[in-house]
Amino acid sequence: GSNVAGISMMVPTDLTLSQFRFLVPEADRIALLVGEKKESEMVQQAIGTARDLGMQTEVFDISDLQDLRKSLDMLPKKCDALWLLPDPSVITTDHFYYLNNLSHRARMPLLTNSIGLTKAGALVGIAPDLEAVGQQAALLAQDIRKGDESHYGKRIPPGKASVILNRNTQKSIGLELEEYSLEFVDEQIGQ
Repeated sequence: GSNVAGISMMVPTDLTLSQFRFLVPEADRIALLVGEKKESEMVQQAIGTARDLGMQTEVFDISDLQDLRKSLDMLPKKCDALWLLPDPSVITTDHFYYLNNLSHRARMPLLTNSIGLTKAGALVGIAPDLEAVGQQAALLAQDIRKGDESHYGKRIPPGKASVILNRNTQKSIGLELEEYSLEFVDEQIGQ
């Protein structure tokens, strides 16, 4: 209803892609892997953000495993990084298995919005900082309790994101990172 307010668990696309671009500046052509939500505002924002950062995008509809398998052959020829947008029709165990294997074989970075998928083999995850989200939610609850209705009907983006880097994947795909860029990584997995 209109009296609902909360903190979104989705990091804005501009923050996600700018963090990724900072870590992997040579990634100029990024594949957006989408499914049922291919016409969503999030996909349009991702395309616009990529354009603003000087990146080209290719949108791949991988709603089902057959679509995914057909697209896999084209991905390394058209793109040099993969962005797995948060879409439950795309992020399935089978899809992630194939995409993760492709990214390793093709030596392509895989970007996600999930700590769990980064631990499972994606190169980078840009996810909400859970402690910061908890603090935001507490402040929001205080405002509402005081009678502030300005938040009603809104989802507030997380105030802080965490950058998670899988060092094992980095090594597997042969990606060299600038040492100073590691200072902006909140959590490193492996090595």
